[in-house]
Amino acid sequence: MSQIIIAILTFLLTNSAFAEVRQADLPAGYTAYEFAESQSGPVVVLIHGVSGPMNVWDETYSALKGRGYQVLRYDLYGRGKSERIDADYDQALFRKQLEGLLEHLEIGNKPVHSIASSMGNIIASEYAIKHPKEILSLTMVGPAGFPMAENISTRLSKLPFIGEALTCIIGHNIMMERNKEYFYRPERFKGFIDDYEEQLRISGSKLAILSTMRHMPVKDYVVGYKELSRLAIPTLIVWGRQDVSFDFKFSKDLTSIMSNAKFVAIDEAGHLPQLEQAQKVSPIIIDFLERQGHS
Repeated sequence: MSQIIIAILTFLLTNSAFAEVRQADLPAGYTAYEFAESQSGPVVVLIHGVSGPMNVWDETYSALKGRGYQVLRYDLYGRGKSERIDADYDQALFRKQLEGLLEHLEIGNKPVHSIASSMGNIIASEYAIKHPKEILSLTMVGPAGFPMAENISTRLSKLPFIGEALTCIIGHNIMMERNKEYFYRPERFKGFIDDYEEQLRISGSKLAILSTMRHMPVKDYVVGYKELSRLAIPTLIVWGRQDVSFDFKFSKDLTSIMSNAKFVAIDEAGHLPQLEQAQKVSPIIIDFLERQGHS
C-alpha cells in the first residue's frame, strides 16, 4: 500500500498539470496560476479572454518558457480553477485581480511584457493605462472591444432574471457552440473543447460569463484603445483571418487606432491563432519580444 501511495504522490509532483498550478488568495477570491519563475529572462504575463481557461496559452507558455522567459498565466475569476465569486465581473474586478496577483508574486513594480487574447486585451489595456511604466510591450491576439451583431438569445441575456434563467437552461449548449466557433478547424481541438466543457460544469461558471458579458465592454472598447495608443507602448497585433467570434474585419479599425503597432494576419486560424497556428504565432511573438531589447 505504501508503494502505491508513494507512486501517486510522485505522479502528482512531477505531472505538470498538478505540479505547476498554484493558488493565490487575493482580496476578491483565490486565483489559480502557473509561473515559470526559475528562468532568467523578463516576465511575460499571459491573459486569456471571456471564456478561458488559461490553457488557451499552452503552446505560448511552453515556447516562451523554452526561451528563458519568466512566464505567468492565470485563470480569470469565474474560469478554470479560479474562484467563482459573487460580484459584478467588470473592468475594475479583473484589473485588480491582475494587480493583486503581480503583487502576490512580488513583481508588482517590475516592468512586464503583456500578451493577451480576446477580452484579455481590455484587461491588459486597463492595466497599461494605469501602470504605463510597468509595461514593456503589448501583444494583442484577436482583441475584443468592437461592435458585434446580436441574436435574440444575446439580447434576452441582458434582461434581469430572464438572462439568468436562460443561462441556466440553455446556456451550456450556447456556450459550447460558441467555443467551437473559436477555431477554423474545431475537430483538431477536441481535447481543448472537452476541457472547456468541464469548466462550464463547475457551479457559477456560466453565470460568471453572463455577468462578464453584461459588465465588460467586450463590444465597445474603442475609446480605451485610443487612450492606450497615446502611451506609445511597443505593440504587436496578431489576428486570425478566419476569426468570426471577434471578426477579422475589425483589425482595420484597431490598426488605424494603434498606427505604430506591428500587425500580422494568420491564415487558417480562427479566434485562437496562438493554439491553432502555434508553429507560426509563437516564433512571431518571440521575435517581437526579443526586438524590444529586454531579453
